[in-house]
Amino acid sequence: MKVSSKIMIIVCVCLLACVPAVSASNLKVESDPPGAQVFYKVSGDSAYTNPGVTNLTIAVPGTPNINYDVYVTLDGYITPPVQTQLVGAGTTTFVFGLVAATPAIPTPEFPSMALPVGLVVGLLGAVLFMKSTKEN
Repeated sequence: MKVSSKIMIIVCVCLLACVPAVSASNLKVESDPPGAQVFYKVSGDSAYTNPGVTNLTIAVPGTPNINYDVYVTLDGYITPPVQTQLVGAGTTTFVFGLVAATPAIPTPEFPSMALPVGLVVGLLGAVLFMKSTKEN
């Protein structure tokens, strides 16, 4: 092996030793109750990714320290607002407490059907009473 080849190997090894290792980044998404569908994207992107249901950890590609937008949906529950967090090296956890959706209770126009029926019967009774008093 030539001297120049040995020097090249030493320089390459030194350069590799000086480059910091990139740590893996993970998103952990939890919901209460569990089982919600997860949607996430890099902040600024337009399309969300749906990897499955909550209580999972997702390895995200790229370098750490990127903002991610995450939201969840579950039938029968109000969809909470999107959460945005800076995802660094290691695991960043997103937690969603879901609130049950309550169905709207329709309000009737009248308190009950007895009111309009009572008014009609009362008016009819008053007309008949007036007619019978005029005849006498």
